[in-house]
Amino acid sequence: MRVTSATALALVALGSLSSISARAQVEGSSAEVPPPAPTADTAAEAPVAPAADTAAEAPVAPAAESAARPSSRFVEEVIVTAQKREEKLQDVPISVSAFSADTLDAKGINNPTDLPLVTPGLTYASLVSYAKIYIRGVGTDAFVPSFDMSVATYVDGVYMPYASGLAQDFGALERIEVLKGPQGTLFGRNATGGAINIITKKPSLANAEGEVGVSYGSYDDLQSKTYISVPLSDTFAFSVSGLYDHRDVYYKSVNYDAQSDIAKGVRGKLRFSPNEDLDIILGATKIESQGAGTALGANLAPKPLLKLVGQGTPPPDYTTNINDPAYSANTTTIYQLDGTWTLPGLTTRTILASQNVKAVTALDFDETPLPLVSFSHPNGFSKLKTAELQLLSNEDSWGADWLNYIGGLYYLDSSAGYDPLELYVGVRQLQDLFRTQATSVFGSLVGQLDQGIFSPLLSQLGTGPSPVTVVTRGVVDTKSYAGFLQGTAKLTDTISLTLGGRYQDEKRSLVKSSVGNYLVPNEVLINFPLQSTTKKNFSPKFTLDFKPNDDLLFYGTASQAFKSGSYNIVNIYTGSNYVKPETVTSFELGAKTELFDRKLRLNGAIFQNGIKDLQVQVLSLTAGGAVSLENAGKARIRGAEFDMTWQPLFEFAPGFVANIGGSYLDAKYTRFDQGSGYDETTGLFFGPRAILGPLTPGRDFSGNRITQTPEYTASSSASYSWDLTNGSIEASADYYLSGNFYFTAQNSQDAKQPAYGVLGAHVSYFYKPWSTRVTVFGKNLTNEHYFLYKLEDDFTTAGLLQPEATYGVRLNWTF
Repeated sequence: MRVTSATALALVALGSLSSISARAQVEGSSAEVPPPAPTADTAAEAPVAPAADTAAEAPVAPAAESAARPSSRFVEEVIVTAQKREEKLQDVPISVSAFSADTLDAKGINNPTDLPLVTPGLTYASLVSYAKIYIRGVGTDAFVPSFDMSVATYVDGVYMPYASGLAQDFGALERIEVLKGPQGTLFGRNATGGAINIITKKPSLANAEGEVGVSYGSYDDLQSKTYISVPLSDTFAFSVSGLYDHRDVYYKSVNYDAQSDIAKGVRGKLRFSPNEDLDIILGATKIESQGAGTALGANLAPKPLLKLVGQGTPPPDYTTNINDPAYSANTTTIYQLDGTWTLPGLTTRTILASQNVKAVTALDFDETPLPLVSFSHPNGFSKLKTAELQLLSNEDSWGADWLNYIGGLYYLDSSAGYDPLELYVGVRQLQDLFRTQATSVFGSLVGQLDQGIFSPLLSQLGTGPSPVTVVTRGVVDTKSYAGFLQGTAKLTDTISLTLGGRYQDEKRSLVKSSVGNYLVPNEVLINFPLQSTTKKNFSPKFTLDFKPNDDLLFYGTASQAFKSGSYNIVNIYTGSNYVKPETVTSFELGAKTELFDRKLRLNGAIFQNGIKDLQVQVLSLTAGGAVSLENAGKARIRGAEFDMTWQPLFEFAPGFVANIGGSYLDAKYTRFDQGSGYDETTGLFFGPRAILGPLTPGRDFSGNRITQTPEYTASSSASYSWDLTNGSIEASADYYLSGNFYFTAQNSQDAKQPAYGVLGAHVSYFYKPWSTRVTVFGKNLTNEHYFLYKLEDDFTTAGLLQPEATYGVRLNWTF
C-alpha cells in the first residue's frame, strides 16, 4: 500500500472538523466521562508540589482494569510533570503526548520504536543499537558516543545523554510523556527537539501489588515482564521488576546464521517515607541486550566501486549476504538516589545518579560477501555521574495563590568514546579500487593529489600483505554546570505569564585520539593533537497563556535550547575536528480544548523552529575516518499538529472511542553550502574533508529537506469495549500514515523512504475475577515495506526493513 498524495493529512483534519460540526448539532447529554480513581496510596502520599517523576503516585489513569475506570482504556486523564510539578495534561501550556501503561498496552506499544505510531511528529529509529530520535524535525542521526541526542531522554528523573541501548523494552512502566519543542530551561542540555520523560513504577506503601505480562508472536518473539511491590512496614517498601525478550532475526542471512536478539534486565527500588513530607527512593537498574539487532544490514544500492568487484546486484528484500557477522551487545547499569522533602514554603528534590554503558558492536561496512571493510568496537563506553537539586514552591509558599516557581542546579561529569575501535581493511586492494574509480573520473589530476588514500598509515604499516586491522582510539570527557529558574505568575483570573531561563557552562575535552596496529598491541602509529573547548550558554523561555474556563487553554511560547558541540572520535588518517554547538529558537501557538461535556478532546499547535549549526552525520572512509559529523549553517522548520480523542456515542455506546492525530512539517536546510555526500553518477565522496580535496568540494544542500522528517504523518484508531458480567471485550484497529522522507542531507534517491501506511488491530478479553487480560494482535497487516534505517557509505546504500505482517498473543495478569 503506497500513499503518494501529500493531501492525506489535510483530508484527515477536514474529516475531523466535519465530525465535530456534525456532533455539535446533536443535543448532548450532561453526563461526563467518569473521573479516574486514584491509584493505591495516591491521595495520601503525593506532595503538593512534587518534582519530576514523583507523579507515579499521582491520580493518573487508574490501575489496570479498575472498576472506576472510564469505559475505555483509550480515554484517560493523565497527570504529567512536563514543568517538574504535577499538573493535568490539559492545563500545561506545552504540546505533550502522554500515555499511561494501560493505554500503551491497549495501543500495542511495548518499546520506544513504536511510539511514532501514536505520536505524529515523532520519529524513533535504531541503528547499531543507537536510538535516532526526531521531534518536529529536530534530532540527530549520530551513532557515536561522543555526540548527544537532540531529544533529551529522562528515566525516573535521570538524564540519559547517550543513545546506546535506549531502544529497548520499557519494562514496568507508569507512564511516558513526549514533550514537543525545545525544553532547554527545565530539561536542560540537548533538549533542542524536545524531551521524552519515562516514569517507571515506584514501590507502594499501601499494599502489596504486582503484574505479569507475557506475549508470543511471529519470529519466535517472546516478550515477558514481571513487577512486584511489597510494603516492608509503614515507612519502607521494596519493588523489583524484570524483563526478558527474545526474537529471531527476520532477515535471511546467506553466509552465516545471524544471532537472535535477546534483552534482559532487572530494576530494584527501596523506598523510605517516614512521613508525608519526606520520600526517599534508592534504585538500581541493569539491562543487557545482545544479538544481530540493527547492526545487521543489507546492500540496497551498490555504488560503482562495488560494481568493479562484481557486487553490483543487491540481494532480494529481507535477505543479506554480508560475510562478517553483525553483532551488537549493550550493558547499562544505573544507580540512583531520589529524595523529595516538603518544607513549609518550599519543596526540595535531590537526584543523584551514576551510569555505566558498555557497547560492543561488529558490522560489515561494505555490506557484501567480500572481505573489504568491517568494524568492531570491543569497548564502546560512556560513564556518567549527574547531580540535580530542585527547589519548588508549594501551597505554603509566599504568593502561592498567584505564583509558582522552580529553580535548581545541575552537574554532569562524563567520559565516552571507543577505546578501542578496530577497523579491518583490505588496504591495498581498497586503495587500488579507489584510485581506479577516481582516475576514471578525474584522469591524471588524481596522481597529482593522491599520495595513497591511507598513505600516512601505509608508510608505517610497512609493505606486508593486505589486509590489516587498524586500531583507533577516541575519548571525550565532559564537565557541565548549570543553573535554572522558571516562574509562572497569574496576572488575572484567566491570564498567566511564565518566564524562565537556564545558564550552562560546559567544557569538552578530547583526551585520547590515536591510531595503532592491531598486530602490535599498544603500539601507537599516530597520536593526533588533543583539544578542549569551553562553551557558555543561556537558554530563555517566555509563555503567555489564556484559560477562560476549565475546558479551554490558549498559549503562545518563545523559547531557545542549546545542544553541545563535540569532537569526532573515529579518526584514521587525519586528526579530529570540533563540531560546533547547535542552537534552536522556537515560536509556538497552541490550544487545548475539551468540548461536548468533555467527550471530545482536541489539541493543536502551529510552530516555527530556527536552527543554527545543525549537526549532520557523514559516513566515509575517505573523510579522515569513517563516521564523523559536520555543521549545516542554518535550517528552518514550520509546522502544525493536532490530536483528538472523541467518544461520539457516549450516551448509547460509551465504549466507542476514536483517536486521530496529525502533523505537517516544512523542514529544510536554508544555508548548507558545504555539504558532504556521494556523487550519484560516480559514487565518489565529496565534501570539505574529502581525500581528493579540491577535486571533490562540498556541495550546496540549501533547500534540501532535513533528514528523517516526513512532510506529513497521521495516526488514527477506532476502539470499542463491551462490558460483560465478569469482564469486558475490547477491539481496536489503528492506522499510521507517513509521507516520504530522506535519510541523508543530500536527499539522494537511494536514501529515500517512500510514503507508507501501517495497519494494526487487536482483540482482547478481560476476566475480572482473575484480573487477567488475553489479547490477540496483528501488526503491519498489509505487509508494507518500510525501512528502520538507511545509510550511505563508500560502497552502497545499506538499510534494514521493518518486519512484514506479524501476529501474536499477549497475557497480562495484575494482582
